[in-house]
Amino acid sequence: MISLIKRDILKNTKYKYILYIITIYLLYLIFQKIIFPNNFKDIIKLFSRNLGICYDTNHFLDILIILLTNFFLSYNAISILFTDLKYGKEQILLRISTKKYIITKLISILIITFLINLIIYLILTLSITLMGYNIYNSVLLKLFIMDLIIKILFQYIVIAIYTLFRKNISIFFSFITPLTALLKINSGKIFFAYNNNMYILLLILILITIFTYWILKLKIINLFERSEKNEI
Repeated sequence: MISLIKRDILKNTKYKYILYIITIYLLYLIFQKIIFPNNFKDIIKLFSRNLGICYDTNHFLDILIILLTNFFLSYNAISILFTDLKYGKEQILLRISTKKYIITKLISILIITFLINLIIYLILTLSITLMGYNIYNSVLLKLFIMDLIIKILFQYIVIAIYTLFRKNISIFFSFITPLTALLKINSGKIFFAYNNNMYILLLILILITIFTYWILKLKIINLFERSEKNEI
């Protein structure tokens, strides 16, 4: 179990794309500093918009940041979950049960998302501090926790939908459906209106995790049954 998590962190995580997304965040921060200096009057909202947590519908770049962030999260989660099954499912699932494999992968996604989020927050916090602005740590911590829950929730939804549908339509459902849901919810509004009540988000995350687990378990079992029939 631990070896699989290490493998996911060291090999299955797309570090090249992490560098891309961090670069985009930094460039957008510099862009706002030059073009929209008034945005720096509210550092937390600036921070949130820069990460695609909340957005202004009148600003195309805010929506673009959300699209890029969600695409990266989707791609990374699918890569972590399915890369091993694609290149060596027989060897892996002979050493570990389907239950442990799925739980391990969901934990990997959680850990990797936490680490990526932590690195991004540290870099952006340092950048804003070097620009001469202060960030309140307690508020930033709440934002970090809420953002982490939303991102994990998003990735589990993507995985469930990606697994449920055939490949020719799964790309549409995997990216557009959760994205539309999140845009309607606007997680930034959730934070700024209800930042002392994240229990609902945690409950939703637990329910989605259980749902995703059962969908994956059924699909992986069916995958092996088809493989065995083809061999016969």
